[in-house]
Amino acid sequence: MNSAQKPSINEYLLEKITEFGPSNGESKFMGLSLVLDNEWKERLLLAKANGLIELRALDTNVVRLMKLPMSIYRLRPLNSTFAVVLDSSFKLLQMCNMETGIVVAEQILERPAKEIVVEGNIVYALGRFEARIDAFNISNKLKPANSPLPIRLSHQHCQSLARGGEQKTRSLLVACPSGILQIAVQNGQIIRTFNEINNTLASNPTMSISALQMLTGPDGNAILIAASRMRREITRLKYGEKDGKLTARLRIKQEKQTNEKRLWLWTALAMYDDKIYAMDYIGNKVEVFNFQKIDKNV
Repeated sequence: MNSAQKPSINEYLLEKITEFGPSNGESKFMGLSLVLDNEWKERLLLAKANGLIELRALDTNVVRLMKLPMSIYRLRPLNSTFAVVLDSSFKLLQMCNMETGIVVAEQILERPAKEIVVEGNIVYALGRFEARIDAFNISNKLKPANSPLPIRLSHQHCQSLARGGEQKTRSLLVACPSGILQIAVQNGQIIRTFNEINNTLASNPTMSISALQMLTGPDGNAILIAASRMRREITRLKYGEKDGKLTARLRIKQEKQTNEKRLWLWTALAMYDDKIYAMDYIGNKVEVFNFQKIDKNV
């Protein structure tokens, strides 16, 4: 590469601050989200397989414990009170009051799902065995939405699903073998395929992404963080202003561990200020990292 050219990816080491497991030492973490509580304080919301929910302060201290009457595979909070849950059968979608544990709506899925995400007033469910994304209306008791139509994918091995983060065109992001697809929810059409970062990584990142999360960066622009499957790496990306492509803004590596044979799988990510929270599904814990803020002049 020409020395005058700036590298497309800047590398920083993550500094691990702490880690924590379930407060009672039981059950498995299945979800990690950032929410605003009733006092408008940022909290970590952690869902566990047995229906327990931990609300923690950003310093990871437990603030509150809640209980839902179902097994949880995925939980997506609508606010600090209500959440949508995909249960461990992969075939039941429920909307619950997390404070009371009351189920206010439910929908049996015709097709099992492996991932859900909330965009606007719609819950989108990525098929577990079929290459499609189905839509369910939150305001209509989770009944199938007539519009947008189900989104059909050309790949059966798509994994992580996230909000697209653009207001002009509501969209979803899904990691598939061909790249990270940005899909318009109005008509199911692929807006863009982000695969240009393939040449910057040792292996195809779209084949190994285990978690996607769309966030708002310190400068107000939409950014995407993606965890690499079975590797302790997180890639931070943003939309290019001129060409609309997804370009790597920051690639973060965790320092080498003494026991490199240990397996891990980051399946959920959250970010607040200069901290990244990564949920390790295999280790059943959340790891908290500091990272160096980006110099805008770099």
